Amino acid sequence: MRCILGTIAGGVMNLSETGRVVDRCWREIPEHFKNTRVDVFQMMPNHLHGIVEILESPVRVQHAAPLQDRVEYRHSQPLPGALNTIVRSFKSAATKQIHEMNLTHGPLWHRNFHDHIIRDEVDRFFVERYIDLNPILWDLDANNKNGRKVSVETLGSMLREDHRLQEEAVGRLKKYEIEYRHWFANVEQEQTKLVSKT
Repeated sequence: MRCILGTIAGGVMNLSETGRVVDRCWREIPEHFKNTRVDVFQMMPNHLHGIVEILESPVRVQHAAPLQDRVEYRHSQPLPGALNTIVRSFKSAATKQIHEMNLTHGPLWHRNFHDHIIRDEVDRFFVERYIDLNPILWDLDANNKNGRKVSVETLGSMLREDHRLQEEAVGRLKKYEIEYRHWFANVEQEQTKLVSKT
């Protein structure tokens, strides 16, 4: 959770050199997976949010395994063109380039990632808004160690009052935030277990 990808000032993300490598590798995903398109994405100081559109039909889906199933997941054969294969390749490419440039040392990524299947255009609209709002809401982000820790209800109130969002939008964005916080809590719990074992 190191903030090595850049900084946020005034709701705007400013990429570091490491962040520029990650940004480039994310944009290059379609060059390595011809059946994909990268859509809205947002780099943050210590993570990123993005939409990967898998264009092949029928869609091959193999999602990130839950943390508790990681042993089986690690040894499973990746499906070509599946989301976990795409993300694994992206992380590997970015890590290799960053280490070759001596920009940072040690692990760069969590072993897992949070995914959300976009099921229709309405869902897509709100996912895009959630991604776009991330820099503005960095002060409240669960990944920001220096941020203010607020409840999802308080976040909802701020979205209503500060950003003049309608109730449907607030409800959707709160739902995405709950999903993300739940995933992040599991990651932190898993890391604590790993540290206690070493």
